[in-house]
Amino acid sequence: MWMDSVKILEPLSKVNNIKQINVAWQLPLVDKYGNEKDATVMKFSIDKATLDKINWDKFLTENFPEVVNSYDEHPALSKK
Repeated sequence: MWMDSVKILEPLSKVNNIKQINVAWQLPLVDKYGNEKDATVMKFSIDKATLDKINWDKFLTENFPEVVNSYDEHPALSKK
């Protein structure tokens, strides 16, 4: 999802009239009863000033949580 987020953010970073971008990724999750439902598994927001700081050629995607202005990740993503 982080790599796909770069594919979204890099071209948008060149647009001047953007103030902030909000991204929410949804995937199907199965609850403890076996019911499947789409749920937000990761969401973040990033403002234009932060976008302008990123060197996309050398940006490491694992830095997303530290770079964006807000970040939230569903616990299912950190389960092993």
